[in-house]
Amino acid sequence: MWATPTLKELFDLKPDGRVDLATFMAILHTDDRESLQRAIDAMTRGEEMKVEYRIVPASSAMRWVMSRGHRQTFAADGRSLLMGITFDITERRISEEALRTLGSRLLEAQEQERKRIARELHDGISCHGSA
Repeated sequence: MWATPTLKELFDLKPDGRVDLATFMAILHTDDRESLQRAIDAMTRGEEMKVEYRIVPASSAMRWVMSRGHRQTFAADGRSLLMGITFDITERRISEEALRTLGSRLLEAQEQERKRIARELHDGISCHGSA
């Protein structure tokens, strides 16, 4: 495998170190290894893939990344390579989670307000009905 210096830095790999599939897979969050392997298999079959997954570099916190890739066949000798690009999407995932949390809190607040209004209406009708 060939990796840019930026990718090696993101994955906490040595700048002059060799990158192979085993090294790459070891950095992945254990829950994401199977889905990424399926994506690699699909690219090997010729499909273009986009996959989001977590990495756990040795010296830094977990990060979310998105990789997009495909198989590239070279006409001259018929060899194929898997080629792709990877982006750090950690900030986006943090923002999405914050929005989900905020949305849940808003729905909960709406539900509490609905219950409060229902109680007030019920109590108001009960008070007027017994007078």
